[in-house]
Amino acid sequence: MMDSDINLVFPKADVAHGVELWCSDGTPKGTRLLKDIVPGEMGSQPQDPVRVGIGEIVFRGQVRDAFQLWLTDGTAGGTRHLADLPSDLETDTAVQVLRTSTGYFYLAAALAEDSRGVWFTDGTPGNERELNPRAGGSGARAPFGSVREIISDGTWCYILANGDQVWRSDGSEAGTTLLLDAGELLPYAEPMQLGMASELDGRLLLKVVRNFFAPELWSFTYQGTEPRLVAAGEWQGVEDFVSRSAGAGSFFRAHQPGPQVICRLHYTDGSEDSAVALPLVLDAIEQSFFSDGGGVMMGGHYYFGSYGSVGGALWRSDGTPQGTVMLALLGDRIISAWFPSAQGEGKLHFEVQGPSGMGIQLWQTDGTAAGTAEVKTKIPVKASGSGFSTQAGGSELFVQTNSEEGVAQLWKLGEGKRGPVALLRPERITASAYSSNIFDDYPYAALNGNIVTMVQGRGRSDQEMWRLSQKGKAAALWKSPRGRALDQITFLGGIGGRAIFPLWQDTGRVDFWTTDGKTGGTRLLKKGDTEVGTIGAIVHAGGRAYWGVRRQADYEALWTSDGTEAGTHAVRTADGMLPVPLGAEMYELNGLLYFIGMRPYGIGAGLWRTDGSPEGTVEVKGNWDGIASAEPNRLIRVGDRLFISVFAQNYGNRLWTSDGTTAGTQRIHGEPLPASAPEHLDYAIHDLGGVLIFSVDGKYPQWWRSDGTEAGTVMVADSSGAAPPQMPDDLKVMNGKLHFTAERRDVGRELFVVEE
Repeated sequence: MMDSDINLVFPKADVAHGVELWCSDGTPKGTRLLKDIVPGEMGSQPQDPVRVGIGEIVFRGQVRDAFQLWLTDGTAGGTRHLADLPSDLETDTAVQVLRTSTGYFYLAAALAEDSRGVWFTDGTPGNERELNPRAGGSGARAPFGSVREIISDGTWCYILANGDQVWRSDGSEAGTTLLLDAGELLPYAEPMQLGMASELDGRLLLKVVRNFFAPELWSFTYQGTEPRLVAAGEWQGVEDFVSRSAGAGSFFRAHQPGPQVICRLHYTDGSEDSAVALPLVLDAIEQSFFSDGGGVMMGGHYYFGSYGSVGGALWRSDGTPQGTVMLALLGDRIISAWFPSAQGEGKLHFEVQGPSGMGIQLWQTDGTAAGTAEVKTKIPVKASGSGFSTQAGGSELFVQTNSEEGVAQLWKLGEGKRGPVALLRPERITASAYSSNIFDDYPYAALNGNIVTMVQGRGRSDQEMWRLSQKGKAAALWKSPRGRALDQITFLGGIGGRAIFPLWQDTGRVDFWTTDGKTGGTRLLKKGDTEVGTIGAIVHAGGRAYWGVRRQADYEALWTSDGTEAGTHAVRTADGMLPVPLGAEMYELNGLLYFIGMRPYGIGAGLWRTDGSPEGTVEVKGNWDGIASAEPNRLIRVGDRLFISVFAQNYGNRLWTSDGTTAGTQRIHGEPLPASAPEHLDYAIHDLGGVLIFSVDGKYPQWWRSDGTEAGTVMVADSSGAAPPQMPDDLKVMNGKLHFTAERRDVGRELFVVEE
């Protein structure tokens, strides 16, 4: 969240818009979508906001698969496209933005290793230009590279580059010049590492590491002159400078050598040998400066947190040892974030976080020990798993909370005895909103003129069923038992105007439920008694629903239901055997269900049919030319016949056909097989207007057709030309034609069509 001086600006996700920029004036009515930059559920994904001027905020967004910089002043009219970012931008790296009197500078990391570029724009989209010769860049640029960071004094942008050089730029090519070469100006010029820190009363502060140890601090004028050694010590390392200056000084952290690593806080006013270590002593024990949460300047004092053997503490410092005092002892808690208070309050808010399970607290201080205490916000969220993110917005203080159920809310803290005001009403998150893959299948079902869908619960440990009318009216129908549906629920299909869906138990067993899409119409259909991994879709035959359940790779059983508890059960034969389906291919023919299943006692596989009863569950064909190892591997219905591909070692694939009876199940090719008959029947078999079309993987791919007779099974296309297509992919039947894609050597992937 960030204050634009007009409104509080923050990103928010909802189902209708995705993640977009929102704003708030401190009232529920005034908390609204600021601008829908990318219409639709994808959103512009605003992130990395930075305040660059009076009331101006720049953030990064994604528009049409491209990254852009946008600027807002907190109003819809003042929210506009600022600049395009390079196409090879490292997506997980923040973009640093600075504003000067001439325009906007921004630093971004590209995908190429060690490639950070500096760009400038005068604020007009399309006028952005790159200043340094970053890999892949183009146009007129100044001759520097290997950029580390940038800072600004409001007029110029200072660029640390090439390891030990500082450049200065006003955004133009002529105005981008080398300011100083530290390797030439500093004594004992050797390979060194530099870091740029806060600005000091007309001077730049630089960190120098010689021979990769013994850090030193130097300062220069903004013109690159008068080098001055500020501090040098036997430090093991110097942390990043605290980029918050008090007058003409700056704070920094340095690791002290010794058996215990102590990170001490120092202060310098920029003059020669001016660095002073600030003692942080509690009960005669020196605290290690705790960098998490950093620090913040207020009223000329630096506020920061420490952590050591006696716990965490809040400190205030004016840069002198005597002016460095402890304001509060936090015990086993630490300061994790700072938030500026509302304008004119003279208070500072910060977040205090305890060990796991202790939750997060909001504190405030006015710079005195008596005025430092926890803020009792009375915000109704559970302490465990909740967090604060406050931001001053004009004269208001806002707090974002995240409950352990994953619900984010925005509040305005009340004054005096007034309680907090909820500015946003949490929206239920549907499956389509939380899905990370836009190509996921969503759990929808059409029932009695309405749409029924599953909605993820707030904690994502339970799910709810909702009904959506044709006019878009929504109503909650049912809630799953807590902790029972950790995975997404899907509808298998329906029977008798009711949809069936599975609900897994904690033990791995699955229960089957049913709903008619009406309030109170969701009930348990059948309680599961076996562990189940996955469940196939429903196929209807003879007024019954059938589906396969499996664990790991193979189906364990075939289930059926007539919509009643008594009529929902695993399919068994008359002798009690479970015919195990070997694939998801099941077809209805003449009111019966046909599938490929294991033969009795696990010897090979055969073609089965069932009407759901034990007596009606029988093997149609299991002796495939008397070859014990022969097993069917594909099944398809074409018109009023079934086609089966049967494979055996040293036998290849053979094509069979069936009318659903044992006598009517025959191999299409007679003995001996003709030389042109298919020997390797591929998986590509399709119903093309009542005729079977299938591909054969031989020396060259071939297309065959069959009407169920030997004479009608012939090759219709061969790819033995100069550049034959390889085996097909992405096969679809449309308008009586079979379409597929295939690679051709020296040509590439093309679209092919097969007509009956």
